[in-house]
Amino acid sequence: MNNKGKAYPAIVLAVWFLGLSIQESPAQLLPVPPHELLPEEKIVVEGEEVPAWKALWDEARKSALQGDFGKAQSQYKALLVLKSNLEEARWELARVMIYTKNWNEAADLLELLIESSPETTIYITALGKVMWEMGQYERAVTLFKRVYEKKSSDQAALAGLVEGLAKLGRKNEALPYLEQLSRQEPTNRGVRSYLASLLYETGNYDKARTHFTILSRSEDVDIDILYKTAKTYEYLGLEEQAAAYWERIIGREAGNNEAHLFLAEYYEKSGQL
Repeated sequence: MNNKGKAYPAIVLAVWFLGLSIQESPAQLLPVPPHELLPEEKIVVEGEEVPAWKALWDEARKSALQGDFGKAQSQYKALLVLKSNLEEARWELARVMIYTKNWNEAADLLELLIESSPETTIYITALGKVMWEMGQYERAVTLFKRVYEKKSSDQAALAGLVEGLAKLGRKNEALPYLEQLSRQEPTNRGVRSYLASLLYETGNYDKARTHFTILSRSEDVDIDILYKTAKTYEYLGLEEQAAAYWERIIGREAGNNEAHLFLAEYYEKSGQL
C-alpha cells in the first residue's frame, strides 16, 4: 500500500429516507421491497357507488405493489388528471418514480408537492435525494439544510448535508454534521468509520485517532482502517503506537513494504535491531 488509503465507503446509518437504510451513498437507497413502497391504509370513500377516481387509485396501487411500475405510472397520471388535488396520490406516484429512478419526473412531482405543502419535510428530503441523484449537489444541500433548520436531529438531513457537501469538496463544512450524526449513532460503525476517514482526509489527526482506535479494537477490522490508524499515530509523532498497528498490518499483508520500512526504521532508532 503506497498511498494514504482508499476512500472509505460513505455513510452507513440507521435511518435515511422513507425509513430505508443507506449502504454506501444516496444512490444505494433503492430498490426496496414493493410492500414498503406504498402505505398500507385503505382508501375509503363514503357512499355505495365507488367513484371512478377511487377505482383508478386502487388499480394504480395494485399495479405498483405487484411490480408493474409502467402500468402504475400511467394509472396514477390518469388519476391525477381526473382529480388533481389528491396530494397522497401525487406523493405515491413520486415514490414510484424514485423507486424506478425516473429522477426528472420525480423532481417535478415533488416540486408541486412542496409548493402545496411547503412545511412537509419528507417532501423536501425526497427532493433533496432526487437532486443528489441528478448531480445537483448545491440544490440538494440547500434542501437538506432547510430540513435541518426545522429539526436539527433529523438523520436524513444530516446524512444528506454530509454527502452533498462532500460531493462539493466542502469536507470541512461536512464534518460538524457528521460529528453530530455520530453522536446520535454512537454504536454505528459505518458512521464512525466515515467520520474517522473524513477527519483523516482533512488533517484532523488528533480527533481521527480516537475514532480509529475504537474501530481498530475489532480483530476483523478492515485493513484500510488499520492503515489509517497507523498513519494517524505516525503523523502525530506517536511512533510506538504506530508500530503496533504496522505490526498488525504485516500480520494481514506480510509483503506490505510500507509497514516493513516503517518498522525497520523504528526498531533501528529505538535500538531494537
